[in-house]
Amino acid sequence: MATGGLRTGGTAVAIDGDLAVVGAPIDDGPVTGSGAVYFFEAHVAGTDWVEVLKIEDPSLVNGD
Repeated sequence: MATGGLRTGGTAVAIDGDLAVVGAPIDDGPVTGSGAVYFFEAHVAGTDWVEVLKIEDPSLVNGD
């Protein structure tokens, strides 16, 4: 799987057809270690995965 912006290992993965969702609770977003959820879409019969969306909490600040 191509990781796109995913810099830390995901701890939870859900796959449904050509969509994969990866939870990365210690990924660096607006705050170090704030976590993110990545969405990947399969291309070329599932052999190449492309990041299509990253969700992080924009309201976090240092100290939360």
